[in-house]
Amino acid sequence: MSHSTNLTLNMMGASGVGTITQEETNHDASIVRTKIITPNTCQLNQGEKAMTQDSLLTKEESMELDEYQYLAHRTANYRHEMYPMMLLHEEAGELSSQFTKVKLRGDDKHIDVAAAKKELGDCLWSIAEIATQLGFKLSDVAQTNIDKLAGRQRRGTLLGDGDDR
Repeated sequence: MSHSTNLTLNMMGASGVGTITQEETNHDASIVRTKIITPNTCQLNQGEKAMTQDSLLTKEESMELDEYQYLAHRTANYRHEMYPMMLLHEEAGELSSQFTKVKLRGDDKHIDVAAAKKELGDCLWSIAEIATQLGFKLSDVAQTNIDKLAGRQRRGTLLGDGDDR
């Protein structure tokens, strides 16, 4: 059976935030699989962009999630199995404070993008380690989440509460 692959940029709302979806179709044009690849852009401050479509799509070297998970686990050094879960809460709080101080409290400064990147990495380490403890490959966790979100997008239920919408 022959397949074709199409990339589509979906823009949503006035903020310009969107997704790139990859659809694989078979010979009779029915969709075989839809995969959301990445957010369109992350607008941090007026006119400041952390990442654009072009930088995401043209990067020649990138680390695969499972490779990251393996390398991250090699650095794991803790005594209690709950450490990665508790660390995730701490690191997510540190990441949140990067935005809270600027956007909500009104500090007269820009978001420290380099610091936010480091905090995101710390969150990712914790998530990767939790996945390892549960016996999951990080790529499977990511694909499961994308499949769930794509289903919600198709059903028009991205907004709301609860997993089963």
